[in-house]
Amino acid sequence: MKLHNVTYFIPKISMFRRRYIVLYSFTGILIFSAILNWTQHSNIIVVPDPVQHVQRQMCRGNKATKRDETELSRWPDKDECQSNRNIVYIKVHKAASSTMNQILLRYGLERNKIVALPKWWHYFDFSKHFHRNMALGYEHFRGKSELLINHARLHRPEMDAVVENAVYLASLRHPAAQLESTFGFFDLGSYLEKNGNQDPLEVFMSDPGYYSTQINFKDGSLRNQQIFDLGLDPEYFDDLCAVEWKIQSLSEELDLVLISEYLDESLVLMKYLLCLDFKDILYIHANVRSNKHRTALSKTTYDNIEKWNAADMLLYSHFNRTLWMRIAQFGEQFSTDLKTFKDLKANITNECIAYTDRNVDQRLWKIRLKHHATQFCKNMTRNTVPTIKSMRSEVISKYGTILDKVIDHVIVFGENIVKRWTT
Repeated sequence: MKLHNVTYFIPKISMFRRRYIVLYSFTGILIFSAILNWTQHSNIIVVPDPVQHVQRQMCRGNKATKRDETELSRWPDKDECQSNRNIVYIKVHKAASSTMNQILLRYGLERNKIVALPKWWHYFDFSKHFHRNMALGYEHFRGKSELLINHARLHRPEMDAVVENAVYLASLRHPAAQLESTFGFFDLGSYLEKNGNQDPLEVFMSDPGYYSTQINFKDGSLRNQQIFDLGLDPEYFDDLCAVEWKIQSLSEELDLVLISEYLDESLVLMKYLLCLDFKDILYIHANVRSNKHRTALSKTTYDNIEKWNAADMLLYSHFNRTLWMRIAQFGEQFSTDLKTFKDLKANITNECIAYTDRNVDQRLWKIRLKHHATQFCKNMTRNTVPTIKSMRSEVISKYGTILDKVIDHVIVFGENIVKRWTT
């Protein structure tokens, strides 16, 4: 009888205090995670970016020179490409990067590539330049990794230490479209003080310097996000010479820069560079926002974004120009291959997709596969985030330190609490 009373009493207490227990537990997890994160990164030696050192020296009166022709001459002939290459992809925010992430992860998994994984979450720490110690299990792999595709700020020497002899890729988007996408995807308008039905991006661009202070944006830089992801620090954004030097250095560091507005054309070039088949570059767009989270930009706002993101505009213009110079080198064969690719993409979309759930209240459209969809269809629409998390857990179980394992358990436990609390 006594035992019965005890077992009855415990559930009553836990039900009464459930919310408080969950709240305090999650707060403790966050504090503990922050301490572990600091401990984990405290041994990272900040290595100065040699390119930015050059900028400091060379921008004292010397003007950067154009090297488009030199850049184009570096590519191998289409018939001399090498297959099964190691790849580093700089995942620039909101520049078709989720779609590219799907394509490249599929490329890696089909070839049993060793993927360099972040120690935390599904992205590396992009508040600072990449360092080899940010890679999970670097002490074990030491240059044996073959693919690095998650969010990280470019720092070529450190990335070379993790993935040796890699082809370097990145993607860019027109700065106005990129900022509009960032605003909608991260719902940044909710941070702003605005009246009535004012468009949040219009409000932001009326005084971006002031409104940037209202937005606690931890996912990068609201200004010149793309060149920031590619390694340029904000202190150089208004230094024209430094920006030009950075762009020219990127022309030498990156083997191909894809342009999201011309993604199909860019992918055909990637096919040539990496000796891929058409099936390797097929895709179905990932993370497509619903119309409710899109903004039609006025000409004034569009122009203001271009001015405010002048460094990104120079970056985008340069690589958009070199993309079309590269395409011109392949002549009529390129047009033929592009048409073939577009036809195959339309066929695979019809084969795989039953419909797209375009509920306006959703942040992202949801793709629904056909009932008897093939494994290839499932691979094409694979959500890369849980896949990366699963791969992290597997590597941690085999090669992780005690600290890595504790961090992983804390993350999983915290995510489960959030899911239960919000459902």
